[in-house]
Amino acid sequence: MTPEPSDRRLRAARIMALAQDTFGAAPKAGAWLHRPTAALGGKRPLDLLDTDEGARDVETRLGRIAHGIIAR
Repeated sequence: MTPEPSDRRLRAARIMALAQDTFGAAPKAGAWLHRPTAALGGKRPLDLLDTDEGARDVETRLGRIAHGIIAR
């Protein structure tokens, strides 16, 4: 396996764990990761995990949700 797919898998696993912590259940986390989100430019959070920058954007949105801040 080349580093790129391996890095993406690690990012995806980290984000999935964070989403599960945020939403409290894997099905809710999965639904959020697959749904286009206005706060992420209409993109699905899952689609942003190809890069570190995209993963950080998703982490930021999850942090805002966890703290009750409206994600804009």
